[in-house]
Amino acid sequence: METKQENWPLLSFKEYEKDINPTPTYQRSSVWKPEQKQMLIDSILRKIDIPKIYLRETKKKDYQYEIIDGQQRMRAIWGFLKNDLSLSEEAEQILVKDKLFEVSEKLYKELDSSVVVERIHKYSLNIVIIYDATEDEIADLFYRLNNGTPLTPAEVRNAMPGEMKETIKTVAKHIFFEKVSFANRRFIYDQICAQMMMLELNNGLADTRDRTLSKMYSDYSKSVPTTAIKNIQNALDVLEKIFPEHSRLLNRAATINVYLLISYLLKNTKLTKDFYALFFDWYSQTEPERRKDNEYRLYMSSSSNSRSAIEGRFRILISALYQQFPKLGIIQLDQKRLFDEEQKMDIFARDKGVCQKCSKKVGERSWHADHKKPWIKGGKTILDNGELLCVKCNLQKKDKLW
Repeated sequence: METKQENWPLLSFKEYEKDINPTPTYQRSSVWKPEQKQMLIDSILRKIDIPKIYLRETKKKDYQYEIIDGQQRMRAIWGFLKNDLSLSEEAEQILVKDKLFEVSEKLYKELDSSVVVERIHKYSLNIVIIYDATEDEIADLFYRLNNGTPLTPAEVRNAMPGEMKETIKTVAKHIFFEKVSFANRRFIYDQICAQMMMLELNNGLADTRDRTLSKMYSDYSKSVPTTAIKNIQNALDVLEKIFPEHSRLLNRAATINVYLLISYLLKNTKLTKDFYALFFDWYSQTEPERRKDNEYRLYMSSSSNSRSAIEGRFRILISALYQQFPKLGIIQLDQKRLFDEEQKMDIFARDKGVCQKCSKKVGERSWHADHKKPWIKGGKTILDNGELLCVKCNLQKKDKLW
């Protein structure tokens, strides 16, 4: 990868609009608010330096360059010079050659000629041009330039080079996402698909918060297990058939809920086409009532991407599903999911306050009562199937769905 720096007059930069690709694959869409754009133009008019703009020299037919860093600045400048953006109503007067000029709420074409000549025509942009660079080098440069800036985690991951990024982008194009209630702003479909991938790689239950997703992108930069990709595609194919049209019930957390349900069922039983319509009717009729339940609402809203929240929602949904369709259940789930306080005290006394995994003594409040045989595997919520675990050991314990 080679670089060269050039100073481009602001007006000549406008002439390059048709030659610069503003949205290569690693870029986010336009996200600046009007006041952010106005602040940039105000800075230019007051001769304040703005950060460098990075362009990649390409050999593609449509464009001579593509933007690497500075897209929001570039769009703001183009918008102002095309009279699509006016200055802020709070913009103060500008002093040019001992004379004050009003600029508040003015378009480019409305500025006094002295301001235009002295503050626009004479302003230069610092441009860094990258050439002879690979796709991975460009994605890595974008990631480094934007690390620590107000990009969303999904946008940062979209800039990370590697196979996981490319796999997620492909999966996110699945037609099922036409049915969800949220728009694909700032790579949110990629975010959801990354969470699905994390669940598959961890056999059903996992922490899907941003930190763990970014680590997954890094860990699987060279290759992605084909089984996980196939599992996601199969589940999305089924979901696309289940939901006949756009559904307001499919917010982000709910999409993960139904994905996990269908993925689990595909691995544990045979689904027929008749089931698709039955599942849709059951889900659409019961989900609004579930969302009124305090426990379910808590799992949907509080740290909804954490492992515990995903597991809590799944337990509620799979139990309700098996009640509605008992023939689907290979196992019989205990209707009581959690140990009550009396059972917890009995378990604490029986296990003498000692963690059954690491054998350490625990304090009265620093322990959990958990199932020996996981509830999701048919384990009963009874004393004989309960054990005392310290918090650390219980959090490290991972019950697998498949």
